[in-house]
Amino acid sequence: MAKVKKVAPTPHLVKSKTVLDDDTVQAILRNRYEVMARYARTVERAYRQELDHMRHIGLCERFLLKRGVKKWFGGACAGAHSHRRQQRLAEMYDGSQTLCIYLDLHDGLLAIWERSNRSREQLRSQLQEWCRRAEHSGINPLREFSVCLRQYT
Repeated sequence: MAKVKKVAPTPHLVKSKTVLDDDTVQAILRNRYEVMARYARTVERAYRQELDHMRHIGLCERFLLKRGVKKWFGGACAGAHSHRRQQRLAEMYDGSQTLCIYLDLHDGLLAIWERSNRSREQLRSQLQEWCRRAEHSGINPLREFSVCLRQYT
């Protein structure tokens, strides 16, 4: 008896596209939930590998961090929990630059969605800056994700 009234838009990617233009910004905003899910999938594997290399945290903390990765990168902990979460994670990471970059870029994407009522030029410049940071992080999964973002149409 139930009917589907709306379905999520399916993203269209153009492999040869390398420029972040106004159409790309609109496509990213239209598919922002899919973009965040893709970011979570992209980062999750690399995040888990990085945790495996961290020798200074105990097994219990490692288990908690691995278990919480979907919740943290899935966007469920945005907003008010962000500050408390970052403090707790900073203590556990104990200086792991890679893990801090993952979390920082995740929060950067969330901040762009919160300001989606800005002009197209502002959103484009924010996304370009985010892509630049991801590409210059030196982390391959983030670099690949940035390239993928530029392919939305």
